[in-house]
Amino acid sequence: MGEGICPWKKSNSDCKDQCKEECYDYQRQRVYCWEESLHYDLDEEENSLSLEECSRIIDSICLRYGISPPAVKDGRGSKTASCLPSVIQLPKLYRERITTVHEACHILSVYKDPDAPAHGPLFVRYLVTWLPEFILGLTSTECVRRARAFGLDIATEEECVPPSYKEVRPLMDQNRSIVATQNLIDQKSRELKDLLQRERLQKWELASRIRTAQRRVFPAGLPEKVSLHLKFHRKSTSST
Repeated sequence: MGEGICPWKKSNSDCKDQCKEECYDYQRQRVYCWEESLHYDLDEEENSLSLEECSRIIDSICLRYGISPPAVKDGRGSKTASCLPSVIQLPKLYRERITTVHEACHILSVYKDPDAPAHGPLFVRYLVTWLPEFILGLTSTECVRRARAFGLDIATEEECVPPSYKEVRPLMDQNRSIVATQNLIDQKSRELKDLLQRERLQKWELASRIRTAQRRVFPAGLPEKVSLHLKFHRKSTSST
């Protein structure tokens, strides 16, 4: 365990105590403080990505290691991002690069060693490997330097080497096919939604014109017999 005091919240005694705790996931608070400092220095906006963009980042990271990407959901109602091997939930607030890569690295760490600490050296190695891939201006050397400044233990590069492209390419190709099919389904769904919306708008415009014509022909209101006839007609039309 790194012995340095968190340089991000030096005056926060609670943070220091959490960082020093000798527990299974001993680096958890330090990782959060380190990422918070990255957010501050890199000036990355919250909710800067769409859910689809977050999903593409997670897919590319997982597929490089031959792991089937998890589903990415919007996490509506959740206070924080969460990760399981089969699903990652990203509330709007957390849809940015650092948190997205963070959750993807949890997937890699679990597949590599299910018994490893959630924010242990293995996880941090994946994090310093992939953050520079998606954050402009952040190099691998600088990322490692920043992590060590927070006293984070980092696994060696050899422990996290991905398989060869030859091994993972079939899964990558399969995923591209799945994504293409899903995009086509989404496109057709949007087209159908637009069509239904246009139909509703046309019906509303027609009903508006009919009401305008009725007010001109019958300024004092519709005769009782005509009104009853129209009510009966609308009822019989809706039932069919």
